[in-house]
Amino acid sequence: MILGVESLSMTTAGKCADCTKLWKEYAETIHAQLETLRRSHANALKEEGLALMKSEWQERTSAKKRQKVRKALNEHQVTHLIQELEARQS
Repeated sequence: MILGVESLSMTTAGKCADCTKLWKEYAETIHAQLETLRRSHANALKEEGLALMKSEWQERTSAKKRQKVRKALNEHQVTHLIQELEARQS
């Protein structure tokens, strides 16, 4: 059986402080991105140009932050994969 990142994230949840921290941060970035999208759509409906431009900038910023956290989470999961492989070889 090949152990993938998705299955590892479930097995390490609650057991690894870094995983817990990264998953929490990822959830927060998703929430922040959704909130900026909501604001952006509300400003578009109101046709408020300056507010819309600011919301669009915030959308891009929050998307980049979410991507950065997701990358960190994936990279951290690799450490668990390596540990699992090393444990199997022992």
